[in-house]
Amino acid sequence: MDDYECGDVLGRGAFGAAFKVTRKRDNCNFVIKKVDIGSLTEEEKKETKREVLIMQKLAELCDHPNIVAYYDSFLDTSLNQLCIVMEYADAGALSDIVKENKNAGTQLPLDMILQLFTQLALAVRAMHAVKPAGILHRDLKTQNVFLKRDAQSGQLDVKLGDFGLSKSLKEDEMAKTIVGTP
Repeated sequence: MDDYECGDVLGRGAFGAAFKVTRKRDNCNFVIKKVDIGSLTEEEKKETKREVLIMQKLAELCDHPNIVAYYDSFLDTSLNQLCIVMEYADAGALSDIVKENKNAGTQLPLDMILQLFTQLALAVRAMHAVKPAGILHRDLKTQNVFLKRDAQSGQLDVKLGDFGLSKSLKEDEMAKTIVGTP
């Protein structure tokens, strides 16, 4: 963590919290998801390790523009935390925009809905195409669809994230469990 300046908490989940950080050497922004592994059961530790392995696999085999980029992971031994360094999506989550529009009594423009949905579908398609038999996200919801504003056009781009419940399938395997947010 010495390489980063920790900023705001972006969100909290069952296993930890996500923070906006700035890398000191070049002032680039990232997200670090910190998972307190000291309090996890052995099964929860396996799930956390699986999330990192899936993100590494996506970065290596997929590298899709609509999937949150994975950069690094490391153990902060002083706090007994696993830290996962990821792409920072500066426009928040899709759930924030939906909530803002609902509170204002407005709707998202149809062209924006189509654009975001198309990008999300392309991200899921890319995950399913990872060899040998694909990766299932298993927790698609607006809180896990992050948005990044394009610097030139100002347009919002989808960044699918939070792979904590994802599963990498083996060839000829079918997903059998029911997980995720009801």
